[in-house]
Amino acid sequence: MAQPAFSNRCSHPWSRVGFDADPIWHLSGQMAQKSCRFKGKTSAAGDRAHCTGITIIRQNTGFPAPPAVPLAPLPKKRTFQGNAMADRSWFYASEGQQKGPFPESQFRDLIVRGAVGSDTLVWTEGMSGWQKAGEIPGLIPEASGPPAMAPGGAPAVSAAGYTGGTLSIDFGIWDVTWRTIVLWLGLIFIIPTPWVIVMYCRWIVSRMHVPGRPNLSFTGQPVTLFWYFAAVALFIAVAMVGSEVLNNLMLLVQIALYWLLLKWFVANIAANGQPLGLSFSGSIWGYLGWNILAVLSVITIIGWAWVYTAQLRWICRNISGTRREVIFKASGLDMLWRTIVFAIACVFLIPIPWALRWYTKWYASQFALIERSTLANA
Repeated sequence: MAQPAFSNRCSHPWSRVGFDADPIWHLSGQMAQKSCRFKGKTSAAGDRAHCTGITIIRQNTGFPAPPAVPLAPLPKKRTFQGNAMADRSWFYASEGQQKGPFPESQFRDLIVRGAVGSDTLVWTEGMSGWQKAGEIPGLIPEASGPPAMAPGGAPAVSAAGYTGGTLSIDFGIWDVTWRTIVLWLGLIFIIPTPWVIVMYCRWIVSRMHVPGRPNLSFTGQPVTLFWYFAAVALFIAVAMVGSEVLNNLMLLVQIALYWLLLKWFVANIAANGQPLGLSFSGSIWGYLGWNILAVLSVITIIGWAWVYTAQLRWICRNISGTRREVIFKASGLDMLWRTIVFAIACVFLIPIPWALRWYTKWYASQFALIERSTLANA
């Protein structure tokens, strides 16, 4: 095909700087005779001010101007508040493994049950990386109102400012295995007992998750268990005497020690480094009566499960220091069959760590916090 000659009717200055050699500017005479439109004005093809080669090409060949390419809008920063978190799928990290995805409603339920706490690493679409749940505004429920100030100037932890819900616990298989072995060895050798008890209490409390109650800890010290050594010395002295009457009395002393240990444990629970001010107000006579009833219930073979659950409810009712009451939800039948399964697994030795984890997680999930008014109206 012959190359069309460039029309001299469109004498644009570009032609004097070498552009007339480019084939794209070589217009036929017929094309150049036509007028062109520029900025709303119609001009002759030879108008030097407004007539350009590219304009004539577009108007004579029907080629449209290249469409404008819109710039992609910058991504908006996600705030994760209000409805912004609706309909998302969430992931969280537990025991070094990724859990999920969970729909928004199910993930909220995990938060309420304590499976996801403020220190749990979470991720959802739109986040650049894993982040602690407590650092995401609106994700973890917070206490309403300003914190009360303690005499020392630090904000006091109020047990009345947190929402209720079911407790939960989470720990690894081998973590619970070696700690339990150390605990039993300490109890066998007697002298290390206060230290291994404190060690175990600090670990188990730190693994507990209470809705709205972040960073649980245990502040008890081994030196506060000095009465334990006094009791051990008393037991040794009675054993050397060999009196059957005194040995029976020592059973009552042992129950009294468990009562003191329970009061000590509850009083040393803290959150965010501040004591919660909890206390166990059950009387020693009430505790003694429940234990005697538990011993007698063994005669029925299975009745102990119902007595034990009733005793746990009594203990929960006597934990004071919060306007929310601790309750135990399990029935006697739940306690019975799960304890039997756990005991059977222990017979085979190897499944013990897995059975212990399964039993402990269920046991912790049976405790919950509710409003005392709610319990009164039930």
